[in-house]
Amino acid sequence: MAKEKEEKKDEKADKPEKAELSPEDAAAKAKKRKLLVLIIAGVVLTAGIGGGLAAFLAGGSASKMAAKTGEGEKKEAEGEKKEAEKKEGEGEKKEGEKKEAEKKEGEGEKKEGEKKEAEKKEADKKDAKTTKLEGVDFGCTLPLQAFHLNLGNPLENRYIRLEIALEYGCNDETKAEIEKRLPQLRDAVIAVTTRKTREFLLGPDGKEQLRKEIHNRINHYMSHKVDDVFITDILIE
Repeated sequence: MAKEKEEKKDEKADKPEKAELSPEDAAAKAKKRKLLVLIIAGVVLTAGIGGGLAAFLAGGSASKMAAKTGEGEKKEAEGEKKEAEKKEGEGEKKEGEKKEAEKKEGEGEKKEGEKKEAEKKEADKKDAKTTKLEGVDFGCTLPLQAFHLNLGNPLENRYIRLEIALEYGCNDETKAEIEKRLPQLRDAVIAVTTRKTREFLLGPDGKEQLRKEIHNRINHYMSHKVDDVFITDILIE
């Protein structure tokens, strides 16, 4: 036991004793430790601020990107809306043009129908006139009171006795107008006849020419035209 104790003492004697630090060294060492702690804290703080700033910037960029995306989608939606409105307007315009074309077509068909109706009436009149001239069918007649007139060329002092009858379409309107306009109609007969001479009336076409001129002059006064004029009696002296 004594031997072991002596060996331990020898070992302790062999180890060098630690030198004690002076107060200045101890203060410098403590200052270094504080500086190191501050540096580490600064690094940590800087890293935290940098991360927060990066996160803020990233968030701002994301917000801007989202805003731009939303704005783009809004513009796209507005563009689609305008395009739809444009197409709708074009559709309404085409529909209006279609209705206008249909209207014009209907008016054209109406005019065509009126034209055909007028042509049919004209053809019916021609047929009726032809039938009348052929003696197949005559209208109603209304005789006028006899005329006693002096002929043209007063130097010869010639005289004519004339009776005529008016043919019309057997309708009450024409008959009523003839009766209402008798003074004008008689004046028309007198005006035409007194301009003729005896030689003219006794010629081959004199009486026929007189009849046609009286017919035209009478219809000048009539709203409902008479169909024809007939000479029922004539005496020239």
